[in-house]
Amino acid sequence: MLLCLLVHAQEADNLGKAEFQVIPRFDFNPYTSIGSGGDGSSGFSFGSSSIYTLLEGALSDNFSYLVSNHWLSTEPGDLYSSTFMSNTNNWLDYCYVDFTFGNFDLVVGKDMLLTGGIEFDEWDVDVDDILASELWNTLPAYQWGAKLGYTTNSGNTSFFVQAATSPYGEYFFKSKLFAYSAQWRGSYGPLSTAWSFSTLEREPGRFDYLAALGQSLELGDWTIEADWYNSVGMGEYLLLGGHTVRLGVTWAPSEKFDIGLKGNYYISKSVADTESWYNGGLACHFYPLRNSQAIRLHANVGYDSAMAQMLASVGIKVNLYLFKL
Repeated sequence: MLLCLLVHAQEADNLGKAEFQVIPRFDFNPYTSIGSGGDGSSGFSFGSSSIYTLLEGALSDNFSYLVSNHWLSTEPGDLYSSTFMSNTNNWLDYCYVDFTFGNFDLVVGKDMLLTGGIEFDEWDVDVDDILASELWNTLPAYQWGAKLGYTTNSGNTSFFVQAATSPYGEYFFKSKLFAYSAQWRGSYGPLSTAWSFSTLEREPGRFDYLAALGQSLELGDWTIEADWYNSVGMGEYLLLGGHTVRLGVTWAPSEKFDIGLKGNYYISKSVADTESWYNGGLACHFYPLRNSQAIRLHANVGYDSAMAQMLASVGIKVNLYLFKL
C-alpha cells in the first residue's frame, strides 16, 4: 500500500521522496562459563545476525511513513510463525504513517511502545546485544496502535500519549488487551531526557505498570547515559518486578571510532527474598571508510553474573542505500 501511495504521489506532483536501505549484520558470539557458579558450558552463537531493510519517505511536508523489517535471524522460523502475535517480536518492526499538523504529530501503525529510556532510542541493528538490558532483550516492544505527540515551539520538549496492543495479548487486537503509555522527552543543551510510564493489560481490566527514567549527558567527546526501570525484564507472559539500573560511558574522539563501558544491575523481587545480578562490559565500534559510516566493525566483551559466563561478540554491519527518490 505504501509503495502504491509513493508512486501515485510522484506521478501526481513530484512531492514524493523515499529512501530504501538494506542493512546486513553478521555477528559471531563465543561464550564460556567461568568460576564455580558456571555450568561448564561453552560454545558460540550468531547473536543479532540478520538482514534488515528500511523504507522511509514523505508524500508531503505533513505526511511521512516508515517500514522496517528484519528478514533473517538465527531462528528464522520464529520470525514468521509469530507474524500475527503480540507477545513476541517478528519480522515486521515498524510500519506506520506520520501526520504532522503544527506542533502535533499523529502516528498510526506498528511502532515501539512508549517505554524505556535512552537505551531504547538506538535502532535494533546497532545495539550491542550482549551488553543490553534484560528488559530490552525480553519485552515485545513493537505493537500496533496510535500515538499523539506535542512539541513546544522551541523544539526542546515533547510529550506523547499512546494506545497500542498489549505485549500480553497472544494475537494483536483479537486478544482485546491494550497498553497505554505517556512519555516526556527533552533536549536541553548537553542534557537529554526520556521519561515514560506504561500500563500493560495482562488480563481484561488487570494491568502491570512499567516506568522508565532515562538521562543522557554529552560532555565534549564523552557521553554518559543512565536509565532506571521498575522491572528486570519480561518472562513468559509476566513482567518481572524489581529494579534495573543501566549505566554507560562512551568516548568518541572522532567519527572513525568510539569505545565505551555499558552495564546493567538488577534487583528482582520474589516471595522468598531479593536476588541481584549484573551484566556488562566493553563495546568498541570502528568505521573504516573515510567520511562515511556505511560500514561498522564492532567488538564487545562482557560478563553475565547470573550465568557466570564470559561473552564476546565480533561482527560487521553494512548500510546499503539501494535507491533514493
